[in-house]
Amino acid sequence: MSAGRRRIYYERLGRALDYLSQHYTEPVTLEDAAAVSGFSKYHFSRLFKEYMNCNFYDYLVDLRVRAAESMLAAGELPITEIALLSGFSSISTFNRTFRQKNQCTPGEYRALF
Repeated sequence: MSAGRRRIYYERLGRALDYLSQHYTEPVTLEDAAAVSGFSKYHFSRLFKEYMNCNFYDYLVDLRVRAAESMLAAGELPITEIALLSGFSSISTFNRTFRQKNQCTPGEYRALF
């Protein structure tokens, strides 16, 4: 692949990453991110994995978990509210995902701070 094409791919994927960092609290889909980057969802998915070393959904979940970690460390909001503010559609999905990523529950994580 030429350097020019690689630079264009980086720029277009960068637009999608910026979009995700601003909208991760919303129900963002692969199609949304692909549209922002100007790629088909199939091409976007392949390029995203190639350039980011993870798939789109893992990246999105990581953004949401990191946001939740920050809010939990601050200790001001109820865990249910943190789950919703960080983009999870349900508390059970939040708890399960958080535990998978951190090997502890959100409550246990909060207790560390």
